[in-house]
Amino acid sequence: MSLYSKRMAEQLASSWHMSDRDECRARMKVILELAVELDRIKKINRFAIRSGESLIEHVILGDWVVVRRMAGDDLRFAYEERSLCAEIAPLWATFVALAEKACDDADARKRGAATPEASA
Repeated sequence: MSLYSKRMAEQLASSWHMSDRDECRARMKVILELAVELDRIKKINRFAIRSGESLIEHVILGDWVVVRRMAGDDLRFAYEERSLCAEIAPLWATFVALAEKACDDADARKRGAATPEASA
């Protein structure tokens, strides 16, 4: 059984290869940071690991809107029971902070590319 459907694998590959080199480097840096942090989390608790993996997939896709939503809502566990939230949210704090910083950096890259000075 494969990890991804053929369609999802093609979508990941296409999104990656259609991005410019600087964007790929920036995404790769974020992917590595998030993967290291996710590995640290896995050693402590397996709760919501798939959500973290999904967030990394959206970084690969360059879907910063979804990354920001997931980091802002899903991985803060605001919708979970209070006791669970109090236990799990601190464990994910660094992962969430890395994802939010990556979104801010992506927004800055986008703004930089949109200015006439950046293209000159």
